[in-house]
Amino acid sequence: MTKYERYINNIQSKKVNHGKWISQLVAWHLNQVKNGSKFEFKPEIANKYIAFIEKLEFTQGKWAGRPFLLEDWQAFFIAMMFGWVNRESGLRRFKQVTLNVPKKNGKTELGAAIALACSYLDKDDRGQIFMAATTQDQAAICFEAAKSIVKRIPALAARYTQRQHRLIVKKNETYIRYISSEADATEGKGASVVIFDEEHLQVTNELRDNLKSGMGAREQPLFISISTAGTDKNGVYHQHLKTCKKILDGLIEDDSHLILIYAAPEKKGKVDWRNPEVWKIANPNWGVSVLEENFIVDFTEAVNEPHKQPNFITKKLNIWADSSATWIDSKKWEALGKDLKLSDYYGQECFIGIDGAVNGDFSALCIAVPDENREKVRLFFKYYIPEDMADKRSRADSLNFKQWEREGLIKLTEGDATDLNVIIRDLVDICGNFNYKPIAYDSAYLTFFATTAYNDYSLSLEAFSQSVFKQTIPTNQFYEWVMKGQIEHDNNPITAWMLSNVEMRKPDDNGNTKISKGKSKNKIDGIAAAINAIGRMLQYWEENPVVKSYAFHVE
Repeated sequence: MTKYERYINNIQSKKVNHGKWISQLVAWHLNQVKNGSKFEFKPEIANKYIAFIEKLEFTQGKWAGRPFLLEDWQAFFIAMMFGWVNRESGLRRFKQVTLNVPKKNGKTELGAAIALACSYLDKDDRGQIFMAATTQDQAAICFEAAKSIVKRIPALAARYTQRQHRLIVKKNETYIRYISSEADATEGKGASVVIFDEEHLQVTNELRDNLKSGMGAREQPLFISISTAGTDKNGVYHQHLKTCKKILDGLIEDDSHLILIYAAPEKKGKVDWRNPEVWKIANPNWGVSVLEENFIVDFTEAVNEPHKQPNFITKKLNIWADSSATWIDSKKWEALGKDLKLSDYYGQECFIGIDGAVNGDFSALCIAVPDENREKVRLFFKYYIPEDMADKRSRADSLNFKQWEREGLIKLTEGDATDLNVIIRDLVDICGNFNYKPIAYDSAYLTFFATTAYNDYSLSLEAFSQSVFKQTIPTNQFYEWVMKGQIEHDNNPITAWMLSNVEMRKPDDNGNTKISKGKSKNKIDGIAAAINAIGRMLQYWEENPVVKSYAFHVE
């Protein structure tokens, strides 16, 4: 019995539990073998690639110099990738492969071994194999691992020409090199195999698309993505994984895409991250490269230092969590979303905050409508961005502004500068239907806007300080209301995206702090507008049964 056959049996019999996605893949494989199709599984081809890899050597840690003996799950991965072929042509079935697995499960050296196997065994003269990653340094790690393997084995070194940035197979002139998102768009054309490391770090699909578009002339191109989960749930890799899961669930058909996802099981969006059995489910290399003793050290740190929990869940259990600096959990915010209509609350008291850009980027309005007893606040958001900036951000951040506009979630204004008149006209309509208090705005950026709104439209506006001292109390109040479920919002996905970008500044000596986007280029305007609105609300509430722990200071 081969290693991969043993793995299949163990998954099928539930002797080994590596989660629903692997169970579904095994069931799919057995069904395909049994029922037949235009594809067939050829053990002799699978065995050839496995045998080649197992003649290699590890290059790091305590395994350095030892034979590259695959674990059962790794053998299964290799067998699926190379063993399935087109029944008529004999060419590889899978053109795209996604391996999503937690850190420390041997991804890098496995990627290097696969690159070497493809370079030597694929029947593709003058093939081009690229190790891809977001940065040059990251891409070079996998490449250097392949070079190190070749250097360790004299028989292999004799078959490769070794250069600083390339490994070239002498018999077929196929070469291995690395490439990153920093490369020119013309690089990577004509790739036969791509091994993309840590794709979750990609901001856009540009590198992926460039590499894939250049593979069209190859008979059996192979694009392999090996990555861990990340924190950007609006990012391109998270969207890619959503598609992968639909394929495994049978909702999308794609005969050319092999998908292996190793992750902790989720129940109703929650992970039992404290359960040692869950740790084993997510980590196929448990007890090999993922050592229980080290794992417990990381777990203990996460328990004792809560800000480390998201990183533990993401990197150790392969679950998409908010970043370690995230202020409010995305699931908590999502649970507060309601099907709200602003017009249902016309005639009531409201407080409006605005946060905007004078440089042609996002502008945001937040309309806060408290209920009569002031125990719950409903938040409505409106967003604006110039069309030219929307086009730039669509390409850079994979944000679908056109779709958001069609859904009425944002207004795209003409040109490359913020059209303040569009915002003012919306404010005139809103203020005419509510008992509103002076609109809270940032005087540092919106003084001209406020002057125009007052002089031309008779709107009442009053600057709200953005100092840490003045921002602390409404920021804390916003957080407290969210935690207690005393906020409802209109389910605008732009707000959810902006909330995920929020970090908190380090408190000063008096404990004062405010929201920040940290080093991110992403936006937080909607949340800033909400805090301005709440700040204005607290100023005007003389007595508020909800606010007991904060005394609002008026300068």
